[in-house]
Amino acid sequence: MNVTFFGQFLLDQGLITQEQLDSATAFQKGNNTLLGALALQYDFLTREQVVSILREQRESYVKFGEVALKKKWLTEAQVHELLTLQGQNHVYLGEALTRRHYLSVKEVNKQLNMFHKEIQQQNICLTSALNSQDDSQVLLCAYEMTCEYLYRLGYAVRILDVASVLPEQESENRLVMSLICGETTYYFGWYFPDVLGDQIISGKQSGTVCHSPKERHKELERMFYNLNLILCEEMGRKGLDIKIGAPLAHVPENVGTWTTLRAETLVGTFYVLLGCEEVNCSPSF
Repeated sequence: MNVTFFGQFLLDQGLITQEQLDSATAFQKGNNTLLGALALQYDFLTREQVVSILREQRESYVKFGEVALKKKWLTEAQVHELLTLQGQNHVYLGEALTRRHYLSVKEVNKQLNMFHKEIQQQNICLTSALNSQDDSQVLLCAYEMTCEYLYRLGYAVRILDVASVLPEQESENRLVMSLICGETTYYFGWYFPDVLGDQIISGKQSGTVCHSPKERHKELERMFYNLNLILCEEMGRKGLDIKIGAPLAHVPENVGTWTTLRAETLVGTFYVLLGCEEVNCSPSF
């Protein structure tokens, strides 16, 4: 990930400058080795196999090692060896900052403890808010899958607040999918601003990239469909049989209550929303 919320946390405290953060993250990128590169280095995989795994990763939720195991290109022992090698050489942001002499080890440890306490408190408040909503299990899973999916694209996410009304912005890229669970129909949606949509599509967190509205929507729609497949698979593992219904051009009017999460990345804010039909919209889990 190019920039982390810990880096933003340090910026907010005035302990480092943006230039120092950029330098530290560049140092990380230059010293951290991806699993695919290690597999090539140790002749565990061919370049064609690595490319094939990376292509499948872009369309799914599965980790590099899991794809390689499924294809039977690596053994469990080889995956474990690669992960061990990767861990031994991994440089975290705090280490990068100390090695670049921007902060002392003592100060990094102090700020990490403060940062973790803040995140834990935010998670406690969020979990409490989600558990108070109808269909909290589906909502929590949708939130977790969205965060994990965007994290794999290089974007850390944190939730700012939970509301029971839809966002008002007219300029958002609105994506809504119906999800069928027995006689209940859920509606899971994303509202993405243009700037954040462009950045995520391009795989960048800096610079200016512009796509046409049609290109942007098509790519975000593809990502959103993949996320819904992941959500259905995850809910299936939790014992709830949910199937993808139809994508919707507009937010349905037959929804009694929406639960909306206002989420933040370092590029901008977006919304995750969930609703269900007024009839039979509170099944027990």
